[in-house]
Amino acid sequence: MAKTEKTRRIRCVGPVEPASGVVLLRMGTLDIVPGQVLTVGKEVSEDEARLRQSIPTWIFKEVSE
Repeated sequence: MAKTEKTRRIRCVGPVEPASGVVLLRMGTLDIVPGQVLTVGKEVSEDEARLRQSIPTWIFKEVSE
């Protein structure tokens, strides 16, 4: 039986303070908008995913498959 590898994804919920008027988060060459789902290992590395989840002004959550 082949081992299946689980794909890890994170979803951008949006800014912590919705009334701030911020509509996207620019990190390097990647623009992230609320509702966007990022695949770890494809769009972002594991380190970048951890960094995004630690940003205090934006909410990112793990997405289950």
